[in-house]
Amino acid sequence: MKLESRLNEYTKDDLLVLADNFKIKVSSRLKKAEMIDTLVVGMSNPEIMRPRLVCLTDSELALLKRAIKEPQDIGSDKIIDGMQLLIYCLGEFEEETDNLVIYDEIKEVYAKVEDEDFLSERKKKGWFIKCLRFFREYYGVAPLEVIYILYHLKVKDSIVDMVRIILEIPLDIRGCTVFPEDELQVNEAGIDKYLHTEYGLLVNLDIFENGEVYPLLRSQVGKDFYIPSATQIEEITHDCYESSSLAYKKLHTFFMKKLHMENELATTWCLNVWMNSYNGDSPSEIIKDLNEHDAVFDGEDQLRDFMNLLMDAHNNTRLIENRGHKPVELHSNNFTGIPTIVPGSSKAASILGELQPQLSAMGIPVELGKKVYPNDPCPCGSGKKYKKCCGR
Repeated sequence: MKLESRLNEYTKDDLLVLADNFKIKVSSRLKKAEMIDTLVVGMSNPEIMRPRLVCLTDSELALLKRAIKEPQDIGSDKIIDGMQLLIYCLGEFEEETDNLVIYDEIKEVYAKVEDEDFLSERKKKGWFIKCLRFFREYYGVAPLEVIYILYHLKVKDSIVDMVRIILEIPLDIRGCTVFPEDELQVNEAGIDKYLHTEYGLLVNLDIFENGEVYPLLRSQVGKDFYIPSATQIEEITHDCYESSSLAYKKLHTFFMKKLHMENELATTWCLNVWMNSYNGDSPSEIIKDLNEHDAVFDGEDQLRDFMNLLMDAHNNTRLIENRGHKPVELHSNNFTGIPTIVPGSSKAASILGELQPQLSAMGIPVELGKKVYPNDPCPCGSGKKYKKCCGR
């Protein structure tokens, strides 16, 4: 399969963006066919493609090398890697078979760039890309010193070496840039000691360009950065959720055993729950979606069990506003009575309001109108006073 077949589907504006990302000089005055010819030549050039191919993660490279030999049937465990190769314009999925196919030009250029130096550099940058993906989703803004802790889990370079690597990675791949501390530190939320840095603050470009930096910093102020293990980074960036979490393992088991889902479908629904919580949406949306997909609960007891699991999963979802912490890692988890979503995963009052009909039908009382005073026990069941917990 040729690159040209993919590029023919692009508009001229799309081609110009692609050229800019790949650092290929293309004039806007050229005809579309001429643009495509120029891009194909550039994307066949080892000097242009090496800085991009060297950023592939271990699993992405393994998939690329297999797909170079023959088209690959992608299962759910490899779909993220396959989509990443598609995004990088290294291949595409055949319409007839859905198999991943690598473009002929990419096959040739990879054969030219692969050597010992390439593989050594790729090992470092591939890991760093995973660290950056975790950063973009769960920090948004962070001192380079914090990023270095993640990087150093597998690569023992100096922080100066890491900063150099950041600048070597193409901007569209790294998706972030560095600002001095004084440009972002001062805001109405006050000085945040966790943003202190000597090397600079790494900022997610999407958050910056959407004007969301300061709202994010306001929600994060005073919270330290969660430092995951290397295994957690691998898992979360590959599975898109923390599949080893006990709360999500229980949820996965429920989907399979109680709602009779296949493994892949159960995994998809666990990811849906993670994203529902991450985005601050109501758990009631999950129940509505399950109903729309003809999921049938076997009575009130089973629905009650699911609600418990759903609430527990929400409390065990890593959030960007918590700098990667789960709500239960910031608040006591000695819950009694109704399982409650603690502040951080979403607005508890709004959620309970939407779920009130279902909860009431299950015999679980919901007192939305009851006023909670500062010295009252916190409704979340932590055992703390409201003013010291959710009322802060």
